[in-house]
Amino acid sequence: MTTVPVAEARQNFSALVDEAVATHQRVLVTRNGVPVIWMISDEDFESIMETLDVLADAAVMQDVEQSKADSAEDRYVTAAEMEKIMAARAQGIDLGDDADVVADMHARGLPDPVCMATLEALISMHRQQAR
Repeated sequence: MTTVPVAEARQNFSALVDEAVATHQRVLVTRNGVPVIWMISDEDFESIMETLDVLADAAVMQDVEQSKADSAEDRYVTAAEMEKIMAARAQGIDLGDDADVVADMHARGLPDPVCMATLEALISMHRQQAR
């Protein structure tokens, strides 16, 4: 973080902007030694605003907490499994809670190929039910 008085900020405005953008360094501008304004890059500002939006959304925060709990329990799906799940959704097949079966299998320490085979069987079953 850089702290500069208003007069210095005015004199070096362009350089301070370049510094904030290039280094993500925050610049605190003071008047008579009192903080009056911050300079931050637009990218950093947007990130802060997005974080505030997430923190203000109870449903999203609940999802975050569930994700932390899943991680602590080693419940996950691999990238390859997620690709299959998303491809199935694109075909109108929603696995619903059945996708959790695969995450639970990982949590129990089953090997990835077994989890993938189960996922493929679940997708096939849902595809048949959709007919």
